Amino acid sequence: MKSLSKFLLSGLVLASLSMPSYAQGLNENKTQVNEKSKETINWYSLDDGLEKSEVEKKPLMIVFHADWCQYCIKFEEETFSNQKIINYLNKNYVPVKVNVDSEKPLKIGNKIIQENEVADLLKVGAYPTTLFFSSKGKPIDGVEGFVDAKHMYEYISEIYEENKNISKTKFELNEDYKGQTI
Repeated sequence: MKSLSKFLLSGLVLASLSMPSYAQGLNENKTQVNEKSKETINWYSLDDGLEKSEVEKKPLMIVFHADWCQYCIKFEEETFSNQKIINYLNKNYVPVKVNVDSEKPLKIGNKIIQENEVADLLKVGAYPTTLFFSSKGKPIDGVEGFVDAKHMYEYISEIYEENKNISKTKFELNEDYKGQTI
C-alpha cells in the first residue's frame, strides 16, 4: 500500500500527462447502450479505493469531476446511470470519484491531503477526466471529457481485457535490462 500510495502521489504526475485523450472522437455518437437504471455504481473515495484495489487485485478507475461542471453532470446522468456500465464497473473495477471542489481529508499512505489537491498532484486540468491504473499503481490509460455510454462501455471493457492480468502479476525486468538505467 505504501509503495502504491507513494507512486500515485509522485510518479503519476508525469504518467498522467502522457495519457492519450480520446474524448473528442468519442463525443460524436451519443447513443445509449441500455436504458437508465435505478442501481448505481459503488463509488469509493480515493483512500478507500486504493486499499480496495490492492486487496482485491482490481484495476482502479478514477473520475475527476467538479460540482459546477455541466459535462460532469451529463457524464453522471447519461453514462454512469447505464445498467451495462454499472454492472461492468462494479464487477471489474474499483471506481473512484474525486471531487475537485471538495476539501475532504484523504489519508494516502502516511500523508493527509485534501481531495481537491489530488487533481493538482496528477496535473488533471479538464473535467471530467477519467484515469485508469492497475492495482499496483501502474498507469494504464485515460480520457478527458464526456464519453457517452456506448463508447464508455467499449472503452472500459477494452482496457480491462487488455490489462486484466496486469494487476495480478508482479512486474519483473527482463534479464537483459536488469541493472541498467532506463
